[in-house]
Amino acid sequence: MSDAEVHAARISGSSKKRVMALTREGRNYVEAKRQVIRENFNRWAQQTSKAAKRPRSEGESPQQWQPAKKVKARAGEKSYSEALSFVKVAIVQEGYPEAQLAPERLTAIQQAVLKEYDQIPKGSMQVRLAKCMYRPGFVLATCADQFSAEWLRDIVPKLRPWDGARLLPLLGDDIPRPETAVVFIPDEHGSRVEADIVLKRLEVGNQKLCTDNWKVWGCKPVEGGQVWTFSMDRASLDEMRRLKMSPFLGWGQVKLG
Repeated sequence: MSDAEVHAARISGSSKKRVMALTREGRNYVEAKRQVIRENFNRWAQQTSKAAKRPRSEGESPQQWQPAKKVKARAGEKSYSEALSFVKVAIVQEGYPEAQLAPERLTAIQQAVLKEYDQIPKGSMQVRLAKCMYRPGFVLATCADQFSAEWLRDIVPKLRPWDGARLLPLLGDDIPRPETAVVFIPDEHGSRVEADIVLKRLEVGNQKLCTDNWKVWGCKPVEGGQVWTFSMDRASLDEMRRLKMSPFLGWGQVKLG
């Protein structure tokens, strides 16, 4: 990995502590982070190699890689759905969060995954993709078991849904968590202002906001307007904080909480 790629790589909280410990020992930050990334990869490779050669033993951590097992529901046992161990995988553009994926590219990624899925020979393996959701700037996939999550993680760097695509899979603590904000939008002449108008006005008045990556989660009518709940990408949140959570919107500013 280049120094820029090392800087852009997302790592978990425990990995960050390991990097800090190495820097306190006098190591260069980039080299310390590169070492931690290498250690994490080697640890993952050893776990997957061992897990592929043996069935899961009693008491083994559910986070460890394992082949999917058929589950039959019997009296006193967990149901079929309870026996599944759902695992989430985020698919991001290399350089996230600075590099954000536009909505049309989220769709292209979903389709590219299905193309790879269709190449799996019958009888070779069982891959279960439970859900695909679009988040601000990235795709969040839910797999029904750890084996399926590992299959997805392996194919993501190989996907080329558009020229120049460089995609990365993130799991566990590395999965981005979109920030949410609540804002009151007053009615205009007694009529509700639609979402596309609000988002456009926010971007026109605050050019560092990229509202294409936002999602409206809720809109509650109140006296004189609507209370909206947004999720936004991290870059937009940083700009919001610079604006003290008071972006310009048409005539004046609104206050986000």
